[in-house]
Amino acid sequence: EVGVSNLVSFKAMYGATVEAIALSWQVMPYGGLLSKATQYLNSYVLFTTGNDGSKDGNPQPIESHFVDQESKLARLLHALNWASMVLQTVVLAAIEMELFQFAERSHLLTALGLCALFIFALGFVRVGSGLFFDTQQYSGSKA
Repeated sequence: EVGVSNLVSFKAMYGATVEAIALSWQVMPYGGLLSKATQYLNSYVLFTTGNDGSKDGNPQPIESHFVDQESKLARLLHALNWASMVLQTVVLAAIEMELFQFAERSHLLTALGLCALFIFALGFVRVGSGLFFDTQQYSGSKA
């Protein structure tokens, strides 16, 4: 018998819910910013409570769907990715709300260029840590 837990993972359902909620923000004022904040801040789950059923019927912590409980490195990389998403949201909010008020246009362009470089550096850290984490998981599963 094929159960629901065999068809769709909890993480996939969570991701689809995040995307649906993020899409619903689009019609509001500053909706683009709120939508991105919803996506960024819910991409990496740091805290969860409760249990989820598993294939064998034994309860399983929901957090186990998102990060390896035993690896401190995995938890650190997970928290680092979440922190980079927070910083990315703050930078986007500063740009969207026009917090950069400069008398000269060249200073504004410099500030926006630095923001773009900062976002690029954060993306590099996120991708690098994600690749490292995936490599660790792959090599652990082969052992």
